[in-house]
Amino acid sequence: MLGKQTENELNKEVRIRYLTLKTTIYQELIRQLEDIVRKEKITHEDIIELRLLSQRMIFIAGENVLVAFNKFVIRFVRLSKNEKISEKDLDDLLDEMSMVSVEIRNDILDNKAKQDMDVQSFEKLILKTNELMDFSDN
Repeated sequence: MLGKQTENELNKEVRIRYLTLKTTIYQELIRQLEDIVRKEKITHEDIIELRLLSQRMIFIAGENVLVAFNKFVIRFVRLSKNEKISEKDLDDLLDEMSMVSVEIRNDILDNKAKQDMDVQSFEKLILKTNELMDFSDN
């Protein structure tokens, strides 16, 4: 019985360390995305930075986070070909970034049943909040 208790404690410790690692990488991702989105011109170095970051995410991110991040990257790379990012493009990019955040939240909680709000309602709330702050509507 003592062996089983020790095994359970070790498993709990491993889960805590993994969650800490996951949270740290996700926080870094959001900080780097914030830095990139604030730029008026997307550079080749920004794309390299995203590629390197995606490599780190591969070993910790949940599938839905990777899908949302992929959608962000697709829009980001498309915009990188523009001379300058329009306010509408920036709004759309920020919406994609918000969806990455939603999926990160879901992944960290790891149990959607524990959430107070269902995922679709939460996504709508986030996008509605973004819409209220859209640059292209002002």
